[in-house]
Amino acid sequence: MKRSSAELKKLARARLNGHWGLPIGAFLLLILGMTIVSLIVTTVIVVPSASSSDTNYIITFALSEGIMLIISLVFTIFSAGYNYLLLNFCRAKSTSTGDLLYAFKHHPDRFIVVSFLLMLVGLVCGLPGTICSVLVTISDELNIGLSLLSSVFSLIGAIIAVILTLGFTLSIQLLLDNPDMGAIESMKTSFQLMRGNKGRMIYIYLSFIGWMILSMFTCYIGLLWLVPYMAATTTYFYLDVTGELDRPHYEEPGGYQQSYQDSDRYQQPYQDNTGFAPTNPDSNDFPPTYEDKNGYQQVYPEPQQPDAPVSPELNSENEDGNSETSSQDTDDSQQF
Repeated sequence: MKRSSAELKKLARARLNGHWGLPIGAFLLLILGMTIVSLIVTTVIVVPSASSSDTNYIITFALSEGIMLIISLVFTIFSAGYNYLLLNFCRAKSTSTGDLLYAFKHHPDRFIVVSFLLMLVGLVCGLPGTICSVLVTISDELNIGLSLLSSVFSLIGAIIAVILTLGFTLSIQLLLDNPDMGAIESMKTSFQLMRGNKGRMIYIYLSFIGWMILSMFTCYIGLLWLVPYMAATTTYFYLDVTGELDRPHYEEPGGYQQSYQDSDRYQQPYQDNTGFAPTNPDSNDFPPTYEDKNGYQQVYPEPQQPDAPVSPELNSENEDGNSETSSQDTDDSQQF
């Protein structure tokens, strides 16, 4: 079932209602860590090199850019941990800030490879526009045609980059749900799942533009609420695309919602040859379900089967047998 942006945002609000603390706190830790490290690199490396010679400045600037690239790749692992926290949060499982370190313990190189490849896609798509911009900069005279060409190439490159990266937007969640899946395999699977869903994803992002503008008037403090809201919505989008929201759920002793997807009884009907999309959710093999107030699918309790009625013939035979047995017992007692 393809849920609309409004339905996914409604699920996110219902889940976050009264539980904002952990998603906001984890996001704040992530931002503070990235900001502190960036300030240290800028203060220690970039600023002192500004007063040195041109050659040393260029070398130092290139070194600092390389360090920042490495740091950004490392922080993608923390970002993957934040996605893991939200996956558990939206599935109503137990969560904690320790989930931010989850990706470090489960083949972190996979997340680095995916992030690096996505960055490479953006660089390649923007390369023609960048070359034209450099030519305009070093040109002695103003070249209007070259400037216009640079703008066109930059716009086309940005559009292509957005389309391609949207196709791989589910790669991180797939890696989190499948610890044995490789980086390239996750990107291929994500591209397959996103066929016909890219427009939905773009619409979800566009629906938050108004909130982003409003957060600017709060000195961006509103982002502490907006980013978890957006992340929860996109997480529900992932659960919707993979068909998990349409699978029956049950409640384990801790009160957490669990899916029947790992059960032998329910796993096969819900998976096609890719292992993700539901094939026949109206099959009679499924138990009847209903949607609770939080938007989770619940299974109706199985009705008690009544005892099978006994046919009149069997009753008469039993009565005849009982009467014969009782008469025989009476005769035996008289003989005794």
